[in-house]
Amino acid sequence: MIDRTNKIFQANGNAYLRIAGENPGQHGFFPGPASTNVNPSAGTNQIIEVKSESYEIRTNSAVFRNHILVKERAGDQSEGTMTCGRVTVTFSGTSQFEVMTAEQAVVIEEESKRFTADRAVYTATNGLLELSGSPAWQDGARQGRGDLLMISSQPNQLMARGNASLRLPAQELGAAVASSPAERAAESRTSSMAATNPFAEVFCNEYRLQTNSARFEGGVRIAHPQMMLTCETVTASLAGTGQRAEAVFAEGSVAFDLSSENGQKIHGTGQKAVYTYNVTAAGTNDLIELTGNPILTLTNGTSFHNDPIVMDRANGKLRAPGRYIIHGVGDMGATNVVLAPKSGTRSKKRVKSLAGSNP
Repeated sequence: MIDRTNKIFQANGNAYLRIAGENPGQHGFFPGPASTNVNPSAGTNQIIEVKSESYEIRTNSAVFRNHILVKERAGDQSEGTMTCGRVTVTFSGTSQFEVMTAEQAVVIEEESKRFTADRAVYTATNGLLELSGSPAWQDGARQGRGDLLMISSQPNQLMARGNASLRLPAQELGAAVASSPAERAAESRTSSMAATNPFAEVFCNEYRLQTNSARFEGGVRIAHPQMMLTCETVTASLAGTGQRAEAVFAEGSVAFDLSSENGQKIHGTGQKAVYTYNVTAAGTNDLIELTGNPILTLTNGTSFHNDPIVMDRANGKLRAPGRYIIHGVGDMGATNVVLAPKSGTRSKKRVKSLAGSNP
């Protein structure tokens, strides 16, 4: 039906609309989360198809209602789909859409990526997709939530704000305890974890994921199968989905508990902890460096003070450059930890027996 007076076009019953042109949404309506590579098709003819029970088109806007299916294609390649109950689109003077707002049980899918929310707003001018109303996302084995999700293709980034959480394979945040030489040799021959391997969970005020990095801010808490960590911020260098993190920086009131399969536990505190991992022809580097008045407390109550403290997990040692202090309880040998100051560094050790009292 056409209302020429008010410049309105209406369609009912299996209504269909196709918007075609060179990049009608500039960056595409389905930007993926930053854990995958996104390569927008510059100069490619993009097509957006909308199917619904009814729609109404005005000069600079359109409204689609009930059982809506949106598809986007770049040439012959599918970019993604969206289902929801209502869609509102505003157009510019050149008939390219500016803002698309989807509401009512929104589901966006593209390859391994899936987003759900009560409301999604896509702004074509900056390629930003905002999800609100219990939004959640999933990309392969990774999944997360927040009060607000923002996904951008320029730069390729996913941000979660407010009550943010992320679940991912534990190896992607690094192993919490040293493994045997045989286990390390097997690990170096494979770049991904089996589907049965455990997961780690991160909780914070907000986080930002990009292609090869992640940053978590505000009351960060990490629950790893072999580690519990709390701090203010964490920045991680991610090697890729399923691969071990090469570097993790935890800062601000850092506190962690490590445990191994044999029951040994280590509690550590400090202002900064830096985890680095890499494999070279010379061997495996698997280190945690703790600074900012760091203290380690072992299972038997022995505490270790130095700045810095370096945990060499590949060789099962603690390195203490400079002066260090040990408060010992019981048999130090039972901890299976070797103290090894760096060669050429003057070190003094004071051991104080606290047997029969609290450390």
